Order: sequence, then structure tokens, then C-alpha cells
Amino acid sequence: MRLSRCALALLVACVAGTPAVAQDSGADIDKLYELVKQARAELKALRMDAGLPAEPKKRERRGEHDERRGEHGERRGEHDERRGEHGERREGRGEESGKRLAKHEKWDATRKGARLILAYDAATQSFKGTVVNTTSKTLPDVRVEVHLSNGVELGPTKRTDLKPGAKLTVELAVTNPKFKWWTTHPEHGREEHGKGHEEEGDREHGEGTGNRPKNAGLRPLYNQIELLHREIRALRRELAEKK
Repeated sequence: MRLSRCALALLVACVAGTPAVAQDSGADIDKLYELVKQARAELKALRMDAGLPAEPKKRERRGEHDERRGEHGERRGEHDERRGEHGERREGRGEESGKRLAKHEKWDATRKGARLILAYDAATQSFKGTVVNTTSKTLPDVRVEVHLSNGVELGPTKRTDLKPGAKLTVELAVTNPKFKWWTTHPEHGREEHGKGHEEEGDREHGEGTGNRPKNAGLRPLYNQIELLHREIRALRRELAEKK
């Protein structure tokens, strides 16, 4: 598949974190999205050819043990964080669901017919899971966002029409893994926030949104590129360890 000059410019801009997109570049964005997904699939095949597991292995990080202690109420100040789940703290007031989970807890909830199962994977520094359509009708434009305690918003994933009983894989790269709690929920259609929600969320959370594109249409592509970056780094590390 050949890339147009516009598509190549988009790819460079996304990697640089400062995309400038023309209004008519949607076809190029979709093309790049599929190319990055293809690259990720080929990278997984390379891992298996090298005798490595399909997914990067978990690597213990400094301080991770202390983070896990926090899930059991042993960390100082956790009681104050959990008070926020009941609306008693101002921090994180933009989250729509109101439910917060500790860093390594699993999300499993159904909202308007879409069941989302999601958890943080420390090995790849990403959230992984699925969305299942539990209704008897197609859910249009299904997507997922994650909101972190550090103010960063992840996603949304690419809008996808989900048929009855169908399952959608969800992966969201974490650009700043220093967070204590997170919240999320699946969305579909246009009944959630209306036009301009993503931009309003950026203004609310200030600089915490990281380097993701201001153009909401580029964010699914940016997410795929971030996931690819992590998988390349993991492959290099594991091949070096194998020698």
C-alpha cells in the first residue's frame, strides 16, 4: 500500500506530536491507521519467530510494589483519594462515570448495552480489554476513553459500529504511567457529549493531556502509533535479554 504525500506528512506530524491536518485528510488518516495496525501484527509475528511470547513479558518497575500496596489501603492518603468516588473531592471533576478504580483494578460494567472490560497492563503501559454489544441492535460509533488521576485523557479509540453480540478489542497507550486511579466508560452514537467535548476536556485538564493531537480525528491513529512504539521498545529489550 503506497502512501500519498499528505499521508506521509500526517505520520511525521503524529510522531512529532504536533499534527496539522487538512479538513479533507480523513482517507489518509484511515489509511495510516490500518498501516500501523498491520505493522503491529507483523511485529507480533516477529516476536513469535524469535521464540518470544506474543505479548511483551511483565517487567517489575521500581516503586511498583508500593503502588500495589496502595490498592489495599496501605498507602498514606488513599482514604482521601477514595473519598473522591463519592463526589467529595474536586479533583477529576470531569469524569462522567463517577466511579474510580485503583491503578491495577479491573473495570467490568455495562452502560447502555455496551459491556466494557478493561485493565491496566504494566508490561506494555497500556489499558487492554474489550467492549461487547449486549443488545439486539447495532450500536453505532462505539469508542472508549480513559481518564487518569494525573489529568491525562487517553483515546478515544476509533469509532466502530458494533453488531449485536459482537466484541471490540480495546487498547489505549498510557503516555504518563504515574497515576493512582482511573475511570472510563464506553460511548456510542452522539448522545454522550455532543460536538466539542474532546476540546472541552483538553481545556479542563490543562497540560495533563500530554502530546496527543488537538484534532480529535487523529487521536485513534496517535494511540496506535504509541502502542507500536512500546511494542518495538519491548521487542528490543527482550531480544537483548535473550542474548
